[in-house]
Amino acid sequence: MKIYFGLVHKDEGSAYGLSFPDLPGCFSAAGTVEDLVKSAVAALELWFEDADEAEPGDVTKISDAYAHDLANGAFLLAIPYVEKAGKRIAEIRGEVRSAVRPNEGRFRL
Repeated sequence: MKIYFGLVHKDEGSAYGLSFPDLPGCFSAAGTVEDLVKSAVAALELWFEDADEAEPGDVTKISDAYAHDLANGAFLLAIPYVEKAGKRIAEIRGEVRSAVRPNEGRFRL
């Protein structure tokens, strides 16, 4: 499990918005902080379906980079991400397939 830090903003009359500084374009929103955590976990899962694994950033560096936002009401939220075994199995199957039979279109493991 890895912990990614999301930067949370909340304007008056709006939902909570969360973006991941380490993952450009990965974001989430929800009406409550509790729902935001669930939504952010789902956003990470979707992000990593198509993206390579990325190491989470250091919370101190993120805090320093967004000090202005944090001083004006934003906050950081720790979001857990557990890599799904199925994704890694699919990658291994693809590696084996190309290594064993690189010119064959179908192969079963």
